[in-house]
Amino acid sequence: MQTETQAIQRTLSRDDVLNYAELTDDFNPIHVDEEFAATTPFGGPIVHGTLTLTLVWDLLAALYPKRSLAGMKVSVRFTAPVMVGETVTAQLQESAADGGGLTVAVLREDGKPALTADVELP
Repeated sequence: MQTETQAIQRTLSRDDVLNYAELTDDFNPIHVDEEFAATTPFGGPIVHGTLTLTLVWDLLAALYPKRSLAGMKVSVRFTAPVMVGETVTAQLQESAADGGGLTVAVLREDGKPALTADVELP
């Protein structure tokens, strides 16, 4: 059974990105080097895609606080970068009639999806 929570929002800061880089050992300069990232088509550092994906897990935990999510299947499509310092919103897009699947989108400030995740619950 779902709770009232249908969306969560988070600003992904430089500290978040640097902490995630430490955790994952992913120091790609597009994420952590402001001077380098300024020379790219993005014009500045972008958030690791997998850090953006954590909002999907946060939303699923809020939607199903008492349900184990172990064994779920997730298909992810990354469609646009998130800039460091940008506020993103993970929201439920649709729910399958049989209750076995749903789609979560993580939207950028401009409303465009940074990623979509099709989730099949166990």
